[in-house]
Amino acid sequence: MPGFSMASMFREARNTVVKTVFLWCLIAPPAIAQSLFATIGDYGDGFADEGNIAGLVYSWNPDFIITMGDNRYGSTDFDKTVGQFYCDSLTEAESGSYCSGSNSPTNAFFPSLGNHDYTDGSGLNEYLNYFTLPGAGVDTSGTSGSERYYDFIRGPVHFFAIDSEGALNSASDKMAQMNWLEAQLAASNAPWQVVYFHHAPYSSATNHGSTTAMQWPFAAWGADAVIAGHDHTYERILADGIVYFVNGLGGHSIGNYTTPVSGPVSGSRVRYNGDYGAMRVDASDIAITFEFINVSGSIIDTYTIEAGATPSTEETVDLTGTVEDAGGTPHCALVLASGQFMFTCNPNGPYSLLDLPTENDGTVKRQVYVDGFFPSVETLTGSVDETVVMTRAGNCPDYNSFPEPGVSPDSAGKRINVSGTVLLQNTQTPVCAMALANGQFGFTCDGTGTYSANIPLDNNGQYKLQVYAEGFAPMVQAFDEFSPDNDVRLARAAECQ
Repeated sequence: MPGFSMASMFREARNTVVKTVFLWCLIAPPAIAQSLFATIGDYGDGFADEGNIAGLVYSWNPDFIITMGDNRYGSTDFDKTVGQFYCDSLTEAESGSYCSGSNSPTNAFFPSLGNHDYTDGSGLNEYLNYFTLPGAGVDTSGTSGSERYYDFIRGPVHFFAIDSEGALNSASDKMAQMNWLEAQLAASNAPWQVVYFHHAPYSSATNHGSTTAMQWPFAAWGADAVIAGHDHTYERILADGIVYFVNGLGGHSIGNYTTPVSGPVSGSRVRYNGDYGAMRVDASDIAITFEFINVSGSIIDTYTIEAGATPSTEETVDLTGTVEDAGGTPHCALVLASGQFMFTCNPNGPYSLLDLPTENDGTVKRQVYVDGFFPSVETLTGSVDETVVMTRAGNCPDYNSFPEPGVSPDSAGKRINVSGTVLLQNTQTPVCAMALANGQFGFTCDGTGTYSANIPLDNNGQYKLQVYAEGFAPMVQAFDEFSPDNDVRLARAAECQ
């Protein structure tokens, strides 16, 4: 072959490789830092519900876990409340019968202190003896000089764990922590800054409510999000131009939202206390997404912050009033609007949904559901304070044939999976409906009419399934644990007399 030589072939191959590498350097996108982490709060009792949340958390395969405090209750030690369920995330922790304390190559469990970590068992010293924080090999400024409050960096997020219990009980300690946090937030050059601790600055729950002494100027200092606990509920609140979370459903007990006279706190967007759960957070250089997921795996809330995005200034409205029948009798109702909901199961039947974000046209849809009444679904403009008068559903055809439920008090509190479909009359046509069972609800609007949930049985070992759809007669029926799967057929409202 004319002109052919091994040397020329080598030179051509080398030039091809150089050109390819050069082009790759020109077109390859920059690497994006990313991390997936879980947040749990108010969890540490060592019992089954805590273990169920740990199973949920590890099903996400998180890079690490942060906690909102109350890592132990009573005299139960940290080996049982933390090591028993979260051993795979620990290193340099005190060894115990459940966990050697060194299962993780580097520490992947970053707690904050709660009031029970101070008051229960051997208190603060026991906590400090158990954990080594933030841990050897963990990227940190190392500027706090304390394991009660500290910072660390994982992926695109700079975390700041605060000791709110210490700050609330000592003015000098509070000032020291505030000065440290302000300085470190200012010095951070990570894409995201997340502050977390125990006592929630803002909370609509009635067990504790807002801890005003922890309403520090986090936004002004540079924080992107604040996560707390103390109240055993979940809530998302917009305040001071940033997002605040209450994340206290880690497995110990469930709090309530029996609405006080003043209603939810200003800026409250989502409130949930239907079951235990945890937050799953996915962070990259360009966005950070917070999800609250209950123990059944249902996504209750999702909130995303995009890098460089302007804080929300969306118009909001307030919906308040009462729910009554035509005779003026108040009723226990479920009221929903813009992702918020509440039950009006009190003597006067009031509801109060505040700071609701509107649609682009300034409207908001209010949905009201009452056992034995047709649903009330209205599109409203502006803030409204009114009585919702419900229409009773009577003499409606029944297209269902369900067995009589058995009574089994021994099954009280047992959790079961329930599921089924909501269909039109005696057809297979799916209906977009709201299905409510023992305090948990969901919508069957995915085109298949399917509902599913993991629910606790009541004191009789039963659950009450309520199905509502606009333009249809409601269906309410009690079932026992041996009837978990039920297809519901609805009659049109026009068929009722």
